[in-house]
Amino acid sequence: MDFKEKLTALAERVARQKEEVRTEEATKTSFILPFLQLLGYDIFNPSEVRPEADSRKIETTEEEIQGFYIVCAILCSVVDLERVVMRDAQSYCAILFDDNNRKPICRMHFNGGKKYVETFDADKVGTKHQITTLNDIYKLSSELVATVKNYL
Repeated sequence: MDFKEKLTALAERVARQKEEVRTEEATKTSFILPFLQLLGYDIFNPSEVRPEADSRKIETTEEEIQGFYIVCAILCSVVDLERVVMRDAQSYCAILFDDNNRKPICRMHFNGGKKYVETFDADKVGTKHQITTLNDIYKLSSELVATVKNYL
């Protein structure tokens, strides 16, 4: 196979598997590393392909955990809570449906001076809502429920 055929085959594989690949690590293993290898890089040679190094540690705060519990309380009458998962990142704490980063329920931006909860519409366009207390999350109930219903 020439380069174009190999690239087309990889693109077709990505299209077939994209719903099954749910984590950053799985994305790297299934899509990114094969693409780099296709480009001619030796993915096993650290002088050619360096693993991502991040010196900042992700720390899930008590406030983020409490926010997650509030979102679960809002959604418990709509969906089985085993399908609602929290995944913390450096700039926000995501609450996902089916542990799939392509199905965000909301993102809690609690690391800065002001606190925001980002909700998503049917097109997955985010809207940030400033909150002053965790109880303000309850005011976003209709948006959160609507988002989950879009995934059902």
